[in-house]
Amino acid sequence: MSPINDTDLDRLADYAAGLLDPQEERRVDELVRTDPAWRQAHQEIADAQPRIDAALAGLGPVAMPQDVADRLDAAFARETGPADPGTAKVIDISRRRRWTRLAAGTTAAAAAVAAIFAGVVALSGGGLQNNAAPSSGQGVAAPRPNLPSQNALALGPATVLHTGTDYTRRSIGGTADGDKTATSVPGGAPNAQTNPDLSAPEDLGRLNDPVALRGCLAAIVAVHGGTPSVVDYARFEGRPALVVILVGTGARRVVVVGPQCGVAGPAEIYTATQ
Repeated sequence: MSPINDTDLDRLADYAAGLLDPQEERRVDELVRTDPAWRQAHQEIADAQPRIDAALAGLGPVAMPQDVADRLDAAFARETGPADPGTAKVIDISRRRRWTRLAAGTTAAAAAVAAIFAGVVALSGGGLQNNAAPSSGQGVAAPRPNLPSQNALALGPATVLHTGTDYTRRSIGGTADGDKTATSVPGGAPNAQTNPDLSAPEDLGRLNDPVALRGCLAAIVAVHGGTPSVVDYARFEGRPALVVILVGTGARRVVVVGPQCGVAGPAEIYTATQ
């Protein structure tokens, strides 16, 4: 009997939804037919489908957050660009509005499906174990990662979001002792900063650069292992933060890092595993 991990569950969900390419679909079909663990997991996903459909059907209109709408407006404005002399680019306003409404609805639908699906696919159960970043004098330093090329970093395809959500320890899962932020530096001594000044928070603009983001993810993987599956540009208890979900190590891990992630280690603020 083959063990089922998070990556396998993602494949099963795609298989149930008919999203796999023919070759991968044949592989999963064979596993479902011959492996009891895969067959049971597939059955549980199929049994949950009516609840997922009901949750989606019950979703009402959802207002898009103003900051998201503003970013969409800016993106559309950049797309048009300056008009050439004597020409004008026609913008389909109704199409733009439909796209904006679709984006808001898709976000709400994804949240509803994730809440239901998470309860189904956790076949072995188990709660969240929290680990706040170590305080000064107690941390274990992570070596400063080099910034190799994208092909050299086996980080896998990650879904990148810019939700701006203000997460908390409770919303991510569990509670932790204290409010600690530690940035590992080469040589073994962490440079700790506790309760930073929230009146002048650093933004995440540096991590919009692909090279900086790859360096940040490499620093996280160097400490925790796994593969980044979701990266969210957000906030954590009021502070700008990158929220990263790691999979592939047998347990889902959420890692929250600050704007200096990748400069000298991951700049980890908080982490929890399932």
